[in-house]
Amino acid sequence: MNIVITLPQELITKILLGEKRYEIRKALPKLLHLDESWVYVVKKGTSEVPLAFKVDNILYGNMYLQLWKSMHGKAGIPLEWYIRYVKNAKRIYIWCISKRIYIKEPLDVKKDLRIEKNPQQYTYTDVDIEDCLSNHDYQVYAIFQNK
Repeated sequence: MNIVITLPQELITKILLGEKRYEIRKALPKLLHLDESWVYVVKKGTSEVPLAFKVDNILYGNMYLQLWKSMHGKAGIPLEWYIRYVKNAKRIYIWCISKRIYIKEPLDVKKDLRIEKNPQQYTYTDVDIEDCLSNHDYQVYAIFQNK
């Protein structure tokens, strides 16, 4: 099972450039399986999917500043935004992004992923990445070594 999330274009670009190697979430999808699941990223305000990535590890806890330090400046967001986002959370989940695929001709949420509407936080799809990409131009980016 694959996960579908929504991100603004700025964060999508930072992931592709390698400036954002971690995705911070207050909830963990139950069906996110490392080495099996792909995360499809919908560009906020559209139904375009220009990016997919793998998660190779998940950090979690409630010690917010310690988790922040563990990202070594590769969160892609300022500390102030992070603190505001995690302020009232009981637990924070940090997805370590590894393999990234830039989809030059973006996928469509409804047509390609068979999802009726864009997710608020996340949703699931059983659509396989190879099936989606077979008719689209894409580029695979290097795998990050997040440590």
